[in-house]
Amino acid sequence: MCPPNKLLEDERQAVMAALNSEAFKDLPPSQVVPRLADTGVYVASESTMYRLLRQEGQLAHRRSERAAQKRSRPRALAATGLDQVFCWDITYLPTQVRGQHFYLYLFEDLFSRKIVGWQVFDGESAELASQLLQGICARHNTRPGQLTVHSDNGAPMKGETMHGHHAAPGSGAHAQPSVREQ
Repeated sequence: MCPPNKLLEDERQAVMAALNSEAFKDLPPSQVVPRLADTGVYVASESTMYRLLRQEGQLAHRRSERAAQKRSRPRALAATGLDQVFCWDITYLPTQVRGQHFYLYLFEDLFSRKIVGWQVFDGESAELASQLLQGICARHNTRPGQLTVHSDNGAPMKGETMHGHHAAPGSGAHAQPSVREQ
């Protein structure tokens, strides 16, 4: 037994005809309903229109934003020994003086979880991080192409200076946006 307020087939076709008319074919129901109301016409509720469009597979092209892109999972970084993968981040350090703060740059070996280098600066830049990493690589005798440096997507971490100094092209690794780091 169907509910008494269920749309009849001819009502359903009338709603779909209105939604697919030349005036509304590219608009979402959130815009169709008010425009119809301005002319004194009520065909169906906004939620009913969304439900019918979803059932008919016509909802995707009516959005104002681009369709969602399929994102691949970032490649898993695995270290089987020391000095293969370094993870790094910049941490904001407040002080007792209002308006004064520092930044802690910290590099950690993924395999051993040992802090391989750190320094406190009064600014945040890819150049400072690159200089620090060069010193760390010199102390650890890493060869070009041996090291993968992993970071999140912060601006200093994606800077060209950083990419140019730390390793072979393509060896930098960044977290994908909206992918939780573990």
